[in-house]
Amino acid sequence: MSEYQFYEFRAIAKPLTSAQQAEVRRHSSRATISATSFVNEYNWGDFGGSVEELMTDYFDVHVYWANWNTHIFSVRLPHGVLDPTMVACFIDDDSTLEVDEVATGVILTFRYAPEDAWDEPEWDRDWMADLITIYHDLIRGDLRSLYIAWLAGMSRACWYDEEELDQIPEPPVPANLGELSPALFSLAEFMNLDDDWLDAAVKGAGSAPPRPSVDPMDGLEDWLAQLPEPEKNQALLKVLRGDAATSLRSLWNSFITSPMAILSLRMARHEPNE
Repeated sequence: MSEYQFYEFRAIAKPLTSAQQAEVRRHSSRATISATSFVNEYNWGDFGGSVEELMTDYFDVHVYWANWNTHIFSVRLPHGVLDPTMVACFIDDDSTLEVDEVATGVILTFRYAPEDAWDEPEWDRDWMADLITIYHDLIRGDLRSLYIAWLAGMSRACWYDEEELDQIPEPPVPANLGELSPALFSLAEFMNLDDDWLDAAVKGAGSAPPRPSVDPMDGLEDWLAQLPEPEKNQALLKVLRGDAATSLRSLWNSFITSPMAILSLRMARHEPNE
């Protein structure tokens, strides 16, 4: 059987400029490239570019899958959005989650790579469309996707050694785990998480009252009011000159890394204010 590999990248926070698209082209002569995406598939060869470089310098979300059933979903988040100590709770020797700090942020990688490829992937499924909203969930401090990744790793470990179940410490159960979005159900499928394991986790979480959710966007209006007038005028000038994407990216990055937004995320995680 021939090999098949699929690569897709998306730019969410900031579209690529024409110069950046030309730079990205160096990674593949055959890929379909636009201001917001990079898509390519391989039936016989391999991708000759650098996934790490593309994610570090250009894109925010990446999906990869192959017909030997390896699945990879990555997101790049700005520094300060997630608490490293909290993320570490979802990672162990059997984890399907990886974390890499790069110059432009933190890359979270959800990886499913079985030793035996016993299931065929869905050839016509648009995994990017199914999973992309998890990026926005993580920006808001929603850790349910990390719990699903941990659960997938634990279930895999127990396929080979059931006694290992009692030796794996459970991370804190994220708020609202009992109410999964379509994207989170898709992530569970992407990670090949057994339905029984997922049902048990959802039902168990549903029996406890959900912790209050604090959306950092609630502080957006107050933050904007405190923004220096020259900075607001410069952002508006860029919009009027047709460079709205750059202006919005700059304002968004300033907001989500501001003390006000970080404080909101800490409140959502019930962390003490430093």
